[in-house]
Amino acid sequence: MHPTPLIGLGRWRNLLLQDPLLPDAAWFVDTHWEPVERQRILTYLRQGRPLHHWMSHAQCEFRCQLPGSHMPDVELTDSMYLWPEMLIHQIEQHSVRLPAQFVAHALDQAAFPTAQAAEAEEGTAVDYTWWHAQPGWQQKVSTLSLLPPEEVRCYLSRYARGAIEYGSETAETVARRAQIVQELRQQID
Repeated sequence: MHPTPLIGLGRWRNLLLQDPLLPDAAWFVDTHWEPVERQRILTYLRQGRPLHHWMSHAQCEFRCQLPGSHMPDVELTDSMYLWPEMLIHQIEQHSVRLPAQFVAHALDQAAFPTAQAAEAEEGTAVDYTWWHAQPGWQQKVSTLSLLPPEEVRCYLSRYARGAIEYGSETAETVARRAQIVQELRQQID
């Protein structure tokens, strides 16, 4: 077993709200990210070793219909971080910029750590604590505003009836989910 948990990044809050502490993809949009650095990060991310292949498809949080906006849900690793393959699409097509800590980590590598990535095991724990704390660059926007009103109404109806099972939750996740539900209610009013 991999001795330390992988650091999760690139998962976003969404209507399913499995983890309401995740940041919103729209918070990380930066159309002024230096192109050479951005390309180096994309090259790094593409070299990630596939670690998890989920029985689902990832959909772009920006609700686009661009190539790559619907793909199998695969998570990649470099033995320190774990990210969804969809993150590559979001950087390329929607100008998502990753936090400085990850950028520095990737740029500090002389080459992609292929051997170390190969050592990561499928059952390795993933810790999203660091990712939960990332504020992005602009918190006044949200990809939830891109959802069709009928989808939001359906979710809110199921939420109000208690028809969604979230499993065990902390007080923090319950409070964050309530904030997001309030945001969704304001969106359709």
